[in-house]
Amino acid sequence: MIYDYIITLSIWGVLAFFLSTLLSKYLINNKSGLFIKKSNNSAVRFSSQKKPVFGGIVFYSVFLVFTILYILFLDENMYANKQTFGIGFAVTVAFFMGLADDLLSTSPIFKFAVQFIVAILLIYFNIYIDLFQNIYLNYLITIIWIVGIMNSINMLDNMDAITATIALTILVGIFINIGLTHDYTRLPYLFGIVVVFASILGFLRFNWSPSKIYMGDNGSQFLGALLGALSILFIWNNNTTETITNSSFNIKPIIITLLAFIIPIVDTTTVSINRILEGKSPFVGGKDHTTHHLSYLGLNNKQIVILLGSISLISVLISTYIINFVKDWNSFYTFIFSSISTFIFLILYANTKISKERTKKFFKIFIPKAQ
Repeated sequence: MIYDYIITLSIWGVLAFFLSTLLSKYLINNKSGLFIKKSNNSAVRFSSQKKPVFGGIVFYSVFLVFTILYILFLDENMYANKQTFGIGFAVTVAFFMGLADDLLSTSPIFKFAVQFIVAILLIYFNIYIDLFQNIYLNYLITIIWIVGIMNSINMLDNMDAITATIALTILVGIFINIGLTHDYTRLPYLFGIVVVFASILGFLRFNWSPSKIYMGDNGSQFLGALLGALSILFIWNNNTTETITNSSFNIKPIIITLLAFIIPIVDTTTVSINRILEGKSPFVGGKDHTTHHLSYLGLNNKQIVILLGSISLISVLISTYIINFVKDWNSFYTFIFSSISTFIFLILYANTKISKERTKKFFKIFIPKAQ
């Protein structure tokens, strides 16, 4: 039976990839009113801002088509599953919010309000972080997580291919977590992850530097909501072995989630700290992300994506290993795995403290060809 599922998953992945590729090509070449360009001209990227933002349209379209096909041909009762329906509803709201922002340059208040609604929707459909005995504390941390990760994925989308690549590595970890449970009731999630993974790959072909299209807020908000929801089910609440009591606190879910989302979390934290220290708003765009500072160090766009993608993949696999194979959690594991995430943060943060002028001077003196 398992081989039948593997074959079916593979077929769906291939079909989703080709649909994503064809849809991306069509939208890039289309000269009608569907040719959307980023309305928010104040946004800051390293490359030209005047490119179509079709990523989310591709992701959501492929996701919607294959969700309908899944219901029609594989599981006609899937829509009755409260959690799967809730995720579909939440990511739909997130997608249209991002699309509205791309078209109309909506206010930050509007975006936060809709992100809050997305979090409330997930809670309503019984998708929330189960960390505390107090249910309202669980609701609160769920809202903070969903709003935070949606903004974090959005902020990371500042350089060609970076967000798509990081999203792929996180989806790999979630897919493994689900697959190792051998729980066939979770098949809809496996199919959904394969379809979204394939749609990102199809898009990434045109988003790779130098890109022809951007993900846009419609893409980053869709992925942020989807990754946030799936992480609650299969990272935050997956296979925790500790018993929560009034006198103890289970740090394992925090560490495994931090490892799985290390790059977006480190990037958002770094930018926020630096901007606050400079008296700036963390929500104002700028060329001060970890990606930008790696560029100042002398790396090109592709090298940055490969570097951060590799860090993310390794960190995600460590998180996956902990979830599935570390059964008896203790203070030693807390020290080791928290040290890994701290080390990654300190390295990337320290690089942002090196001035552009000093970096350029170093490369001019010691590595002339880098100029």
